[in-house]
Parts: sequence; C-alpha cells; structure tokens
Amino acid sequence: MCRLIDADEMIKRLQEWNTKDAMDTALFNFALHRILEQPTAYDVDEVVKQLNEKKENLGFIKAITDTSAYIKGINDAIEIVKERGQNKSH
Repeated sequence: MCRLIDADEMIKRLQEWNTKDAMDTALFNFALHRILEQPTAYDVDEVVKQLNEKKENLGFIKAITDTSAYIKGINDAIEIVKERGQNKSH
C-alpha cells in the first residue's frame, strides 16, 4: 500500500533537528535532499485540471443524453480531490 505524505510538513519537522552541530546539519541536509529528489506522487491541481477538462468537453459529446449526473459526478470527484481524500463526514 502506498502512503502519501506532505513533504513540506516533513521538512518543517526535520528543521527542528537542524542545529549548529555539524553532525545534525549533515543529517538534516542528507534527509532534505532525499525528500526533495522524490517525484510528486499526486498533484491535486493537475487532477482537478484534468477533471475540469473532462467536464468542459461534455459539450462535444452527443452520445450522452443526460450529462447532469455525469457533471455532478465530476464535481463530486473534484471536491474529494481537493480535500485530499479526507473523509469530512467523520
């Protein structure tokens, strides 16, 4: 199972251990570079952009007779993506 984390939050936490001690600084820099070199696993803005493009393209799709349910589904998906999958009902 893949678990996505917030790299910016991780870097903030690591900063707490970045002291004037040479070993602390070296370990901080090592960890920082390892985090920064990782590819983005999930780009919320890109997913929302793609979903919006799908919705905009509906005007060109004639095979779907009732697009309102489809548009609602895309809007729901956009909200879930923006909330980063966190279930707000709990």
